[in-house]
Amino acid sequence: MKNNRITQTPASRLLKWVMALALPLAFSQAVQAQYVVSACGNAYETIQPTGTLLAGSAGDDLGIAIALPFTFNFYGVNQTTATVTTNGFMTFPGTTIAGAPFTNQPLAVGNNGIFPYWDDLNGAPGIFTQTLGVAPNRRFIIEWIKPFFGGADQVQFEVILLKRPILFNSGILTSTA
Repeated sequence: MKNNRITQTPASRLLKWVMALALPLAFSQAVQAQYVVSACGNAYETIQPTGTLLAGSAGDDLGIAIALPFTFNFYGVNQTTATVTTNGFMTFPGTTIAGAPFTNQPLAVGNNGIFPYWDDLNGAPGIFTQTLGVAPNRRFIIEWIKPFFGGADQVQFEVILLKRPILFNSGILTSTA
């Protein structure tokens, strides 16, 4: 029986290391090229004083169905309704998530949700919504103001739906410690 032995030359070893180091870098740059990050002219605007508090939004692990005030195109699909959850994310019809769970495992929702601050949130004040502006420049704001489960620290963040893009604004993380 013949012993097949592969020998590596110094050049082949060098090539292997160059490829091992260069491929992840090239892939990373290709993925980053798919996104555009730019400064947003919209300052954070809290709607708590004037917006509508969603019934039940101070609860835990809940999804609240809402009608969108205008048709919103999300991944090529026109959306007119959404489910806003008490754990900091929203989904569109066709998503099969029972309730609004929080785990440290991936959710099987594909590209049919917006997850600005997915965490275990519970308590008051809750989630507020409000439509601002006039057509065709309306914006629909969904603002979460909720404490972390089992604590007093509170997060405040919002999603702003426009006719085309989505804006994420982070508010304040308050701490009682």
